[in-house]
Amino acid sequence: MSIKIVALSHLGYDNPVDKNDLLLAAHVEGIDIIVGGHSHTTLNEATIVDKDEKGAQKDPTVIVQTGSSSANVGTLDVKFDENGVIVSHVNKLIAIGEQKADPEAEAILAPFKIGISAVQNQETGGIAVNALVNPRTGDPGNKGESVRNSETALGNLVADSMLAQGKLVSPNATIALQNGGGVRGPVDQGPITMGDVLTVLSFNNGLYSVDLTGAELKQVIEGGVSAVPTESGSFLHVAGLKIEFDSSKPAGKRVVSIQAADKDGKFAPVDDAKTYTVITNSYIAGGPDFASAAAAGRATDIGISDWESFAAYLKTAGEVDPKIEGRIVNIAK
Repeated sequence: MSIKIVALSHLGYDNPVDKNDLLLAAHVEGIDIIVGGHSHTTLNEATIVDKDEKGAQKDPTVIVQTGSSSANVGTLDVKFDENGVIVSHVNKLIAIGEQKADPEAEAILAPFKIGISAVQNQETGGIAVNALVNPRTGDPGNKGESVRNSETALGNLVADSMLAQGKLVSPNATIALQNGGGVRGPVDQGPITMGDVLTVLSFNNGLYSVDLTGAELKQVIEGGVSAVPTESGSFLHVAGLKIEFDSSKPAGKRVVSIQAADKDGKFAPVDDAKTYTVITNSYIAGGPDFASAAAAGRATDIGISDWESFAAYLKTAGEVDPKIEGRIVNIAK
């Protein structure tokens, strides 16, 4: 009996970077099935990749993906020949919204829903003067703006909250960085609830205070803009920085200028040799651009999660009306 290999992927289906499911199927021999994620692609029909990266014929790889937000459940049946090669397949997407709720399951979940609703509906004390959208390029009518390739008002609010709360523990902090991939949903106009907070910041990341040199900071910013205009979760929303970059330039050489605020809020060009104290989340702090700082003991867990920080900031702030301010600007537009 031959071995069957199923890859569970979070690379994205066809996003135009150096990693996606189509490239994985072409470059890695022996994968029979890829069940993908990340790009929120709804594949009504499975994709078959039967040529390698050089265009030569290969055993087929079947790629499936169901979209996002539990919109569909996917089924896939495949048939293999005696050599373990896929010879046929049948896939189907089942729309969750068209299914009737199971009464027994509803009864089991009912007590838990009561407790969850109580937390979700608890008001933080913050009030959104205007609705705070969380755009993605696939949204109807969207012209390419996304929380993963452009500054947003909501991203600015999250970064501001991180910096304000981080300063309570790390008073030298002047900069905050939040990845666009970690900003997960919008906020409606009006009272902001804990449900809103947990929708926006769903991953329970801790906050870190990290001392970076100016040179290290520039490298982090370069990484954040490397995929623009393509959506990338690594795109950064910032506080305490003014950044200009040019997406027409090669990745790694896109940053045109970076100015950083001091404790008095005055901006000056980033100095490669100077040290800047940055508040960020544990996901970013655990990444390769922060490895040197972590190894040298320049990264400190400040003991609060991102969502707790956001909720505490909103309680103090009351009414919030963040704007797109030109904190991070693509001059190629």
